Amino acid sequence: MRKLVATTALSLLAVGSALGLAGCASPSPSVTDCPAPPAVGLEPGESMTGANMDDVAAETDRFAKDLIGMAADAAEACAADVGYSWRVYEQDGEQFALTMDYRVERINVKIEQGIVTDAYSG
Repeated sequence: MRKLVATTALSLLAVGSALGLAGCASPSPSVTDCPAPPAVGLEPGESMTGANMDDVAAETDRFAKDLIGMAADAAEACAADVGYSWRVYEQDGEQFALTMDYRVERINVKIEQGIVTDAYSG
């Protein structure tokens, strides 16, 4: 549990640092290397239905797969930049406990040596 809290804290620190640098004169390299933003999403206040849920989930999954091979901090910044939440399910062989709820705007990732090696929506 302590490692999960530490990993979460480090992830939040990385996102905070990346977001803090976004206002500097030169843009963060992670922003220019991001995959194409999602083509389908939910507008604020829009309700989730079966049809749009499938479309949004497919687009989230496409975006997630494009993060594979990126540095974890850069990939997390890309996901945050377009409004996705981020959850690490395994890092360097250590698996983390996850809730079973399905969220189409969340990306689940596996990280090995600082690189995203697997990613999917949910």
